[in-house]
Amino acid sequence: MNVLRKPPYIWIERFDNGDEELHDDPRAGRPTSSKSRNNIERIQTILDEDRRITLRELEERVGISKATLHSIITEDLEMSKATERWVPKLLPKEQKRERVRVSKELLSRYKAEEDFLDCIITA
Repeated sequence: MNVLRKPPYIWIERFDNGDEELHDDPRAGRPTSSKSRNNIERIQTILDEDRRITLRELEERVGISKATLHSIITEDLEMSKATERWVPKLLPKEQKRERVRVSKELLSRYKAEEDFLDCIITA
């Protein structure tokens, strides 16, 4: 009778047979994950050079799936896509304070100058 075993039973059987190794045996084939330290550093370097690069362009350049690239960028590098650029999710406290200061200054100028918004140029 062929009984299907669930993974915990396989480990129990291995330990009962004297195998105390906690890692799976090496196998041939493709690596299980592309989230290696080397790939993360490589993607960081590419993003430092060009923050406007798309996932598709990164996929072609690095040879990693878009899903893995997205995971590396958002989870490991803690970045998100904003206005077509990859930017850090969390700003340092000094940058947050500077944003608040500039926002308050712009608000006060808006209240003081009637045609202030007509002077703003955006790219």
